[in-house]
Amino acid sequence: MPQKWKRALARLSIQILIVGVCYYETVYMLSLYVTSAGLGAEAFTGTLPSVSTIAGAVAALLFGVLYKRLRDSVYLPFVLVLGVAILVMSFFPNRIAVPACMVVIGFSWQIFYCYFYIRSAFVAPTSKQGMAVGVV
Repeated sequence: MPQKWKRALARLSIQILIVGVCYYETVYMLSLYVTSAGLGAEAFTGTLPSVSTIAGAVAALLFGVLYKRLRDSVYLPFVLVLGVAILVMSFFPNRIAVPACMVVIGFSWQIFYCYFYIRSAFVAPTSKQGMAVGVV
């Protein structure tokens, strides 16, 4: 039983790795995506990560309220919405959908990330909480 928290932390780490790859690949490949889809120039490309970051900041401010209402299921709808936004960007590249999707992606990622920082502290024993948060 004493190792149960390590397995829970490993599952959390795998989840954040998978969702993180989806998020960071989207942001990392954004300039290539905009150029190959013919959506705009450098100004448009540079604005998209900023929009995502601002949405993430708003999400971080709202996380406490959302967590209070949804508790441990707070991340589920946002992971689904993040996936849908990435699919919309894949199938419908246009100058309206992409910024809207980047707002959704930034907001959803921040909710997901905040949740997993909190969750990692709950699964570990008190003496190992700092290590658990550091792993995630």
